[in-house]
Amino acid sequence: MHVLVSGDDFWGSAYPDAQPDGWAAASVVLWVVLVLAVVVLAVVWGVRNAAVLRRGGLAPLTARSQLAVDLHQRLRTGVSTGLLAPPSLEQRLAELDDLAARGVITEAERAEARLRLLSAPAG
Repeated sequence: MHVLVSGDDFWGSAYPDAQPDGWAAASVVLWVVLVLAVVVLAVVWGVRNAAVLRRGGLAPLTARSQLAVDLHQRLRTGVSTGLLAPPSLEQRLAELDDLAARGVITEAERAEARLRLLSAPAG
């Protein structure tokens, strides 16, 4: 057994062949960089996914359960809890107003879309 003495490096001077060559050190660095990249991408994906779920009115940690309950309710009773239901006429008109207020669509486009929605058969 080799005991480190003053002047020895981590690998010990008694084991000169134990020090990694340039390729081995480079491969360790490459693996560390790859692992860090995967972790960063997973975090970014998770944050973006959570934001999309929140914008859709779902809680990120319980979205699957919320959708499953809504689907079960719809299949059992024919009535949705609202998560999978299409937007009402009022919601669609409010969305048009919001798009126009934010400048996403012009006032002419808003008026045309409102006329189309209001003239469509109910249901």
